[in-house]
Amino acid sequence: MNCPTCNSENIIKNGSIHNGKQKYACKDCGRQFVLEPTNCISQERI
Repeated sequence: MNCPTCNSENIIKNGSIHNGKQKYACKDCGRQFVLEPTNCISQERI
């Protein structure tokens, strides 16, 4: 598993989100992410 931002393999578990999916954090860049997210915020809404 790699970080989607910096492609690092230095990933740790970081709790879970509201629906129980595992959340991860990159120790190199600090990005937090979920594998295979079901609801993504589109760029149009930002």
